[in-house]
Amino acid sequence: MNPLLGAFTRAGRGRRAAERAKARASERGGRFRAHHYIFERFAAFEGEAPADVHVCYIGDRVRAQFVDWPLIRTDTTVWPRLPAYDEEYFEWIDLLEAVDAAGPVFTMLELGAGFGRWSARGALAARQRGKTVRLGLAEAEPKHLEWLKQHLADNNVSPGDYQVHAAAIAGTRGQATFAVGKITNAGEEWFGQAVVDIESAGRPAAGDYYGRPLLDLGGGMTAITVPQAPLSDVLADYGMIDLADFDLQGSEADAIEEAIRPLTRQVRRVHIGTHGKDIEVRLRRVLQAAGWVCLRDYSVGRQNDTAFGRITFVDGVQSWINPRRL
Repeated sequence: MNPLLGAFTRAGRGRRAAERAKARASERGGRFRAHHYIFERFAAFEGEAPADVHVCYIGDRVRAQFVDWPLIRTDTTVWPRLPAYDEEYFEWIDLLEAVDAAGPVFTMLELGAGFGRWSARGALAARQRGKTVRLGLAEAEPKHLEWLKQHLADNNVSPGDYQVHAAAIAGTRGQATFAVGKITNAGEEWFGQAVVDIESAGRPAAGDYYGRPLLDLGGGMTAITVPQAPLSDVLADYGMIDLADFDLQGSEADAIEEAIRPLTRQVRRVHIGTHGKDIEVRLRRVLQAAGWVCLRDYSVGRQNDTAFGRITFVDGVQSWINPRRL
């Protein structure tokens, strides 16, 4: 057995921890021939939905304006399939396993939330298991801050069940220059918004973006100035957290290095979208040193061999579990 999985098994307590460790060993050994076992514990959505929205596996509804996915349905009856074998397949596994292992309240942070699709999915999965939710969504992009509230409402997530942190999550507190797109379509149909290491002072204005001055970064790229918060500030608003899901477009190592102590005290599992090989190295170093166990590690920008076949990864994926909080 992989030594990390052995450590995970020893740290676990009870039948459920041993069962998860056995499943992990099978996944690492490449013996899965179909879908991951966790999908057997949740029902795919079947039913009615408006023809002008996307309906995903767990039943989450996504407005066509939020994404550029092709909308091919012409009727209102839907039977979504299990998720495709792509880099997001592993995000589904982490989400559903975290819900499955949670107590009566499933607590999740979505850091770099976009329009909050993984939070909505977590809420729907928890609802299937008769659990309530507490969600924290951190997002800096002002249009997406509007969208995420609409998306959660579309999926019947009550405002009392979530908290929004309107900031870019990084390693320090302050103001950040935040790239939002091209001059011709700033922020439209693009979810690569990120903190950039460019001084915004004195940059020429390129218009207005959701009530904020739009700055010309050159090369056709534009930015706004947004609040920046360290991860530890967000964690301070929560107790125990079942899953922290990171998509910070290059700030993930800074954020986790800054907050590794409270992260290790409070969080059971992390799923991290990675955006550079140097970032991946830093994440491995800091999480291993803090005693976390790596469940999956697929590098950015390449094809990786997985238990579910050879998959092309645009962003990388790291999944870690905290043996102290099983």
